[in-house]
Amino acid sequence: MRVECGDERKVYTAEDYLFGCVNFPVAADGVKAVLAGRGIEPRSEYATLPDDVRDLLKADLFVWICLGPSKMGATSDSDNGWSHSEGAYTLSADDKDRMMAYAYSIYDAYEEEPPYDDRVQAIVSSYGVMHCDYDMFGNPLPHTIGF
Repeated sequence: MRVECGDERKVYTAEDYLFGCVNFPVAADGVKAVLAGRGIEPRSEYATLPDDVRDLLKADLFVWICLGPSKMGATSDSDNGWSHSEGAYTLSADDKDRMMAYAYSIYDAYEEEPPYDDRVQAIVSSYGVMHCDYDMFGNPLPHTIGF
C-alpha cells in the first residue's frame, strides 16, 4: 500500500503497521525484535505480507508488550528553547489479560504455539523435608534416638 504524502509517495511498511497496532509508544527495538523473530525486514511493504503473517506479528507484539513493564514513565528533552516530550502510560492487569487473550486467539486460529503461554499452570506438592541418611561425602550417618 502506498500513501501520498505531499509530493512523495510513502510505502506503508511492516514496521509502520506494528507501531500503529497500539495507541501508546512502543520501543523501536521491540518492534524490530518482533519482526526479526518472524524473519521480516522492517521496511517490507505491508501489502505484500500474507494475512496470517500480519496477524501473527500483531500477536507477537502484544505478547512482547505484556511481558514488559506495566508502567512507562514520561520522557522530555529540551535545548535552547526547543522541547519535546512523550507521555507516560500504565497497563493494568486487565489490559494485559485482554491483550494476551487476543494474542492467544490469533495463535489458536493459525494453530501455532505461542512464544509464552501462561494458560498452563504447574501444580507443586510438598511432602515435607525428608531426613538425610548420608553426609556430604556419601558416608552413612549413625542413627541416634531422640533429639
